[in-house]
Amino acid sequence: MNFQRAQEIFNSTKSITVFHNGESIWIERLDPHTQTAYVRTMAGEKNVLVNELKEIH
Repeated sequence: MNFQRAQEIFNSTKSITVFHNGESIWIERLDPHTQTAYVRTMAGEKNVLVNELKEIH
């Protein structure tokens, strides 16, 4: 996923399904300088590269 799309999803009022390595995540915040997202999973929280995120339609 590109950073702009991650921002659109983060700012959306809709529920949009996003995965990281096959695990459903919730984007908590984005860092444009490092192109990373701080995400919440069922297992906890972590920083990941935005380009590793996948949107499921």
